[in-house]
Amino acid sequence: MGFAALAHADLTGARLNGSTLCNADLKSANLSFSDLTASRMSGADLRNAILVCSEMTLTDLTHADLSGADLSGADLFGANLTGANLTDATFCGADLDNAIFDSATFTRTLYDSETRWPEDFDGSNSDALILVEPGGQHSCEPER
Repeated sequence: MGFAALAHADLTGARLNGSTLCNADLKSANLSFSDLTASRMSGADLRNAILVCSEMTLTDLTHADLSGADLSGADLFGANLTGANLTDATFCGADLDNAIFDSATFTRTLYDSETRWPEDFDGSNSDALILVEPGGQHSCEPER
């Protein structure tokens, strides 16, 4: 079976809830304001994807590559990110409550004071997570 090749696609506002996008090529795709609720996206290539304010509640993102992805304001309540690559990803203002991060890779991952983490998640001791503060060295604002 093949997989969806949607690299660089503009899927802004798409209604993809319940979709099967396992191993899909979505690198650099714009999925801002999309509904991906309960979608199956295990192994998807989401490098540098824009997922700003996307609805991703209960989405399966196991072993997905989200390196460089912008998930600012995204709702990932209960999402499964087991084994996901979150290097250079941005989670400013994202809701990650009840999300599963077993074996996920955090390297230079940005978040801010508005980011909601799972109750049992403690990233405060990790150098891999970077808290973004207004006027600080790092920013959640898009580069111009």
